[in-house]
Amino acid sequence: MKDALLRWWAGVCISTAAVATLGYLGLLHTLWDTDVTKLSFVIMTLYVVITGYIGWLKMTYNTEYEEQFKSHVNVCWFSSEAMTTMGMIGTVIGFLIMLGPAFAGIDIDNSTKMMEVISDLGAGMSTALTTTLVGLICSLATKAQLVNLEHGTKSLL
Repeated sequence: MKDALLRWWAGVCISTAAVATLGYLGLLHTLWDTDVTKLSFVIMTLYVVITGYIGWLKMTYNTEYEEQFKSHVNVCWFSSEAMTTMGMIGTVIGFLIMLGPAFAGIDIDNSTKMMEVISDLGAGMSTALTTTLVGLICSLATKAQLVNLEHGTKSLL
């Protein structure tokens, strides 16, 4: 179990370094600007909470409470799937932003109106893509932690 806890801690350190690098490069600010729904940050917050929860499960694992432990792990698996689902919801919202009102009353002779349409298309597409990407990355990282958790606990049984 100690090895599983160390692998979890290494994952936390790598995640922290990745977020710090993104912040240093200004990509978190770009993400804030491109995701009009801010759903990407909800997904990342859920990832941080679940990562802490998985660490807590690793530290408090006890074979006497195996059934309760399994139910806690199931909550984490559900949260991982919820991250992917929220990313897909962000994709749909982005497409709605992109395609919804963008073409209403379009006048191809009015260059100002056409620039607004292109701006709406860009905002919708960037929201769709960023929420999908963040949801998939956070879900995958959570699943890797859960596989590590389950592998570490099965070796004790």
